Amino acid sequence: MIRPLTRLALLLPLAPLAALAACSSLHGAEAPFDELRQHEVTLRYSRTHLDDDFRPFDKGVGGALEYSYGLPRSPWRFFLGLSETADDVRFDQTFTTGGGAMFDAPVRFQAQIREIYAGVRHEWTLARGWVKPYFGGGASFAEGSIESTPPPAFIDPGDPNNSIFPPSEVDDDDDSFGLFTTAGVAFPLGDGFRVSADWRWLFLPEFDLFGTNRDGGYQLLGFSFGWRF
Repeated sequence: MIRPLTRLALLLPLAPLAALAACSSLHGAEAPFDELRQHEVTLRYSRTHLDDDFRPFDKGVGGALEYSYGLPRSPWRFFLGLSETADDVRFDQTFTTGGGAMFDAPVRFQAQIREIYAGVRHEWTLARGWVKPYFGGGASFAEGSIESTPPPAFIDPGDPNNSIFPPSEVDDDDDSFGLFTTAGVAFPLGDGFRVSADWRWLFLPEFDLFGTNRDGGYQLLGFSFGWRF
């Protein structure tokens, strides 16, 4: 399944290096004055560690699009976002032809967690505004899903007994509410632009998938690029 938010953020792991370069080149200068900028749009790339209940899916890749709002000069900001994290694994399964022959073929499995979330965070200002640590939390509405994609059917026109008809795609999904906490540090770059590194922990959501109750919590380490205006 295509994950556009993840693809948009593929270059964001370079964000901390850009921040350090900008801060070094402007050493001794006053920080960009962005306390009056009330709106912010952020793209995030993340690496995710899923809960053990989702094994063999354990380490996913994610992306998020987030909007935040804060009053002028206030350290508090409200934020709202959409995110998705996913992990793929492949296993060999045994299939049988029409003639009874048995063979192994790869089957792709994918686990996904999609969220709509909202919360508040508090920012502190250090190093004359060049470093801004923050801490916050909020609530999330999440959808968890697991799906399998078998190999395509194969029909041998010369010998129908060699034809292969794998089972159709199987999937299941469920919705749940959860809570999260987040912490990180932002580096303003000037003109409202900033890069950030942050940690996030989603907890409490539970998904009933294929008759099994699974803990949908996860932790992520993300790198973000944002613009305040």
